[in-house]
Amino acid sequence: CEPCALGSVKNFTGSWNDTCILCPKGSSNRRGAQVSACFFMYTCQHFREAGWQTTGQYHLSLRASPTLYYAFDELVPWEADGITPQGFDARLAYCDMSTDGGGWMLILCYQRSIFDTDGRNARELPVDPERLCYSHLYLLRFSQAVQRRASEVRLFCTSSEHNRTVHFKTQHQGPLGMALRGLTQWNEPSWWIS
Repeated sequence: CEPCALGSVKNFTGSWNDTCILCPKGSSNRRGAQVSACFFMYTCQHFREAGWQTTGQYHLSLRASPTLYYAFDELVPWEADGITPQGFDARLAYCDMSTDGGGWMLILCYQRSIFDTDGRNARELPVDPERLCYSHLYLLRFSQAVQRRASEVRLFCTSSEHNRTVHFKTQHQGPLGMALRGLTQWNEPSWWIS
């Protein structure tokens, strides 16, 4: 039996060797797992762990997990016909699959002058950092899954004012809270030097 490509599973109709169907948006099969199972992909890290290695746009599941744990092994149920995986809501996100082990979701991207605030968008996730982007979305507004599973934040900043690059990650609850809930009023200098 030939395996299906990532994002596809064996269909129970037709020739078992060459009949693969796509998993619904927000789900995928996994390397080394059952050939007939789609799993919910709640985060970029889930896609990375499933074997996806290309940086780009992915659909993340918005389904509420019954356990609220949003585990990597939650199976997508099949439709009543037993042939088709059930569909569900998913949302497009940009996933960096190469930097620092991969599995990072882009939530803030502003490529503009510091004085240019026209068109700033705090309700939309940036999905292409290669193009000019003017948006951000805190994890609380994206999905409960990414909010519950986020444990660190990575920042990458450049400026035309100087040639330095700021690039680091942290598990500090201050910056992480800003990414999760957008709370910036208690921003402390100590968060950024520890």
